[in-house]
Amino acid sequence: MLKYHLQGISANIIWGSLPLYFYFSGEYPPLFFLLAQIISTFILLGLYLKVMRAEETQRFSLKLNLLPALLLMLNWGGYAVAIKSGYVIEASYAYLLLPILLLSVSIFNGESNQKKDWFFFSLSLFIVFLEFYISGNFPFIGLLISIPFVLYLLWHKKHNIDPLTGLFNETKVMLPLCCLLWFFIDFSFLESVKLNDWAMLLMLGLITLLPLTLFVSASKKVSFNVLSLYQIMSPILGMIIGFHLYHQDLSTYKFILYSSLALTLIVYNMTNQIGTKNESY
Repeated sequence: MLKYHLQGISANIIWGSLPLYFYFSGEYPPLFFLLAQIISTFILLGLYLKVMRAEETQRFSLKLNLLPALLLMLNWGGYAVAIKSGYVIEASYAYLLLPILLLSVSIFNGESNQKKDWFFFSLSLFIVFLEFYISGNFPFIGLLISIPFVLYLLWHKKHNIDPLTGLFNETKVMLPLCCLLWFFIDFSFLESVKLNDWAMLLMLGLITLLPLTLFVSASKKVSFNVLSLYQIMSPILGMIIGFHLYHQDLSTYKFILYSSLALTLIVYNMTNQIGTKNESY
């Protein structure tokens, strides 16, 4: 059982460490990273499914996979643009907003009517609006990254498709859409790209797939309440990297508010975990 907990923790450490990859991978346009992520993920995932699941066949449907593919492109592209533009803390903040958005969906869909959920949702929302009021900056970057991913998760929850097979089909849909990126990218820098640079770009597909595979494996044995607790590690780690490596400003009030929001989400997930244990008796 410990192995599955370590897989969940490892997945979130990798997700939280993504700014390190963008820092050491070279000065390329953000949209070029999106192009590399789509192509490398498609190639590596295709090879993985061919080797590991040769006996399985999945019917491809453009109509079914178009929407999640677009949502994933917005999430990946938004994150890459934010990181390469120097908004590392804001991009990491998106994954603190993510559980709040998921909780709001649960509440307003009638899936949760507990007073506890309303309390933690209201408290989280208050902290977000307090940060907006003090800074005067609406969290556009965080929402532009987190909202497409929330919609992507909800789509997969509704259709109950194997996540790896679904991701392969979604990247297959993205490939023709990549042609549109051609008109927005200046490829003159490719003349100076070395072999090790291409290896780093191919690694982006591995970094995309590895945490997802670990997370999917962990989710089969570890409860969602515990996994949600582990997911707080990702934005915290990303913010630490943004502060120390990218030298982003993290004022005292932001540190206090972000820490308060993370603590609120941790306490909420821990109470959920305790509540689940009590219900089992």
